[in-house]
Amino acid sequence: MAKQHDKQFKLDAVQYYFDHKELGVRGC
Repeated sequence: MAKQHDKQFKLDAVQYYFDHKELGVRGC
């Protein structure tokens, strides 16, 4: 159960990172 949650958290974190990386690049 903990592993499944950790996996989902990593997927969300990666998605969040890519979404905001694009915003950051655009902002600069």
